[in-house]
Amino acid sequence: MLWQITRPIWTRAVGIPPVIWWNNLERIHLAADDLGCRELLD
Repeated sequence: MLWQITRPIWTRAVGIPPVIWWNNLERIHLAADDLGCRELLD
């Protein structure tokens, strides 16, 4: 699950506009919260 956080970062790095990747980043962070993954990042 946490690997998915890198996808929006990559899309930003290759120049895709925020209107595309921002929603994906937000959804991934919401999923990480739902699954309790934030504790793994601390």
